[in-house]
Amino acid sequence: MLQRALKLRVRIDSFIREYTDIGEYGLSAADILSKEDWQILQTVHDLMYPFWLLTIKLQGNAPGGSYGSIWEILPAMEVLINHFENASKTYTLRNTKFINSCINNALLKLQQYYQLLDDSPIYAASLVLNPSIKECCFDNKWTGGQDE
Repeated sequence: MLQRALKLRVRIDSFIREYTDIGEYGLSAADILSKEDWQILQTVHDLMYPFWLLTIKLQGNAPGGSYGSIWEILPAMEVLINHFENASKTYTLRNTKFINSCINNALLKLQQYYQLLDDSPIYAASLVLNPSIKECCFDNKWTGGQDE
């Protein structure tokens, strides 16, 4: 919906200008979107776009063992965490306080859910049963039983 609004920006601005202060049922001057408002909407769209892409990719339909399988969650979350870590460097507290707060809150929540996956036996079983990523995952994450 936000993508559609950004695409129709000129028409939306035109509609708002035409119907501002025309009586009881008209829009008020407070309804006019400024250039800064449109920039914030574009920023929010850009920050949320990876969520949309991953949702489309992971929404079921996994008869062949890909797209929508439980083992795809961790890599998807890593993509989102990296995306928000990079965004927090771009949208700093100094230049975009509100956006920075939203990014930090989203990053914190993603990291909490990411940590919960470590405790999930369903997720561990899905990794073990997937031969294409089993070895890679265990090489990178497994520390049990090794003497260092």
